[in-house]
Amino acid sequence: MIFKEGKESGVFLIYKEKGELSMRVVEKLKRKFSFIKKVGHCGTLDPIASGLLVCVVNKATKLSDYVMQGRKIYRGVLRLGVSTTTDDLDGEVVKKSEELPSFDKVKKASELFQGEIMQVPPAVSAVKVRGKRAYERVRKGEEVTLKGRRVYLYNFYVKEHTRPDEIFFELTCSKGFYVRALVRDLGEKLGCGAALKDLERVYLEPFSVERAKRVEEVEEQDLIPWQEIFAKTPVIEFPSSVCLRLMRGEQKTLSRSVMLLDSAAGGSKRLLYKCSGCQKVLGLLERGGFIKGGKGVADKEAGVRWQIGANVEECKCQSFGQLRGFI
Repeated sequence: MIFKEGKESGVFLIYKEKGELSMRVVEKLKRKFSFIKKVGHCGTLDPIASGLLVCVVNKATKLSDYVMQGRKIYRGVLRLGVSTTTDDLDGEVVKKSEELPSFDKVKKASELFQGEIMQVPPAVSAVKVRGKRAYERVRKGEEVTLKGRRVYLYNFYVKEHTRPDEIFFELTCSKGFYVRALVRDLGEKLGCGAALKDLERVYLEPFSVERAKRVEEVEEQDLIPWQEIFAKTPVIEFPSSVCLRLMRGEQKTLSRSVMLLDSAAGGSKRLLYKCSGCQKVLGLLERGGFIKGGKGVADKEAGVRWQIGANVEECKCQSFGQLRGFI
């Protein structure tokens, strides 16, 4: 093992091949390295999809939700004139159409899908329905009706492909967005149906697919420090005594110093905190609600409350020093 103590929590950028299951990739990664005790991925890629799979290991698994909140960029190809049970070409064909729209009509229709939109996830998806995944119920022959939800499409570009019934596209979207559902809805808008043929995730903020390796090729030194997830996040430095209290989950340590935290954060909703002794970045702080007053009401004059988002590293400074007026 090449890691020193405290260096084994971080991020692996894996390139998932088309046809692979995301969880199988994660399992391979865990078996490959003995230092991995816990591992998860930040957003499933369907079997039909390839590209960037961000995997967090050990204590960095606490941060998966933060990664999934980032913007995503996908590139792919859709097939016009066909509708399937899964909204991609892996599913059973339920409808075909020989009358295909011109590219200009496709382009105009694509422009209707911009900004915040209501989207109904595919029936064959990981969305939970009464405690079970939707795809599990579909496989058992159950009919599944999913509710629409608000998602955000930052941009959606289409371009002519080699075949007249295929369209190349690139899009940037928010968390919870289903590209298969977008393709399905575009096909319905055009009146001919459409299904996803190929898909590649090329970006998951702040990571790009250019840095990813196949799980068979990745090495221990490819582990990225978890702090890179928050590369643009301000850092505040505390004495080791304060860091110890934060690592113990003592929220009161933060609630007494709102002005100091607000000043360090500027306009950011998050702060990384590090120890002035060992100079190690230890965890993440987040803006929360208002500080509770003595009567249990929000005290707006007290400012916005800060709370511990995640403690990832451990401070092992032996000298805790003085609080230096922090509380």
